[in-house]
Amino acid sequence: MFYTVWVGGVESADYYLTKTMAEHIANNWRKMGYTDVVVEKVVI
Repeated sequence: MFYTVWVGGVESADYYLTKTMAEHIANNWRKMGYTDVVVEKVVI
């Protein structure tokens, strides 16, 4: 499975991520104060 991270409607990753890495990146955005952060599963 692959995942991507959306912040404010913009994809924040240039490549597909593992779930662990996507959650880590999403949490970093949330710590910076962003509230519109979504981890999405990518179906290839």
